[in-house]
Amino acid sequence: MSTGSGADAKWPIKYLRTKSYGIRDRDGRLDHIGAIQDVTDTGSRKRQLAKARSELAHVASVATRYLNGVNRARSEPAALRYRH
Repeated sequence: MSTGSGADAKWPIKYLRTKSYGIRDRDGRLDHIGAIQDVTDTGSRKRQLAKARSELAHVASVATRYLNGVNRARSEPAALRYRH
């Protein structure tokens, strides 16, 4: 829960997910069963995950370019590699 001030401290839950349904008991009376889940942080976590995935993709791209360059250098004749 939030420890901030203002509205967030008083009402830290902003988004809820609900799931419910009605069932009848043996006498035909309608009963209600359900659950409520606080999903306030879900959006923030999705943004953090997207950022981490983006950073990982960048690192993979840089590493691939570097390794491709290393492999190209290894495949060139020695005379071309050591020009003075």
